Amino acid sequence: MQEENKIQELLSMDDPPEALLASVADVDQLKADLIEARERLIQLNDLEDGLKSIKSANNPDFEPFKHMAIMLGVGDEPPPKQARGPKKVKGTKSAPRQPFLTFVSKDGIEIRVGR
Repeated sequence: MQEENKIQELLSMDDPPEALLASVADVDQLKADLIEARERLIQLNDLEDGLKSIKSANNPDFEPFKHMAIMLGVGDEPPPKQARGPKKVKGTKSAPRQPFLTFVSKDGIEIRVGR
């Protein structure tokens, strides 16, 4: 609706700037896309409603819904896995832990305390 108002405003101008004309979306194409999306939604809802009552793929009522699902591009296979990114670069190894803590007294004597 807002785009239609912009179009009407531009058409009322004597000499509209090219930049404004280029910035307005194609309303007819947007309406056609909306109608197509609504039709697809109706078909998907019909497919969902039909498949609710079917418990097995061996059911003879499943066949028309199978063709409808193929036509709509709906499948039951999981989406493809994403490619793994590059491995993280490991940092340098730290020195091994010592089995004691070292303290220094006021007199400069080293005191080792075990864990």
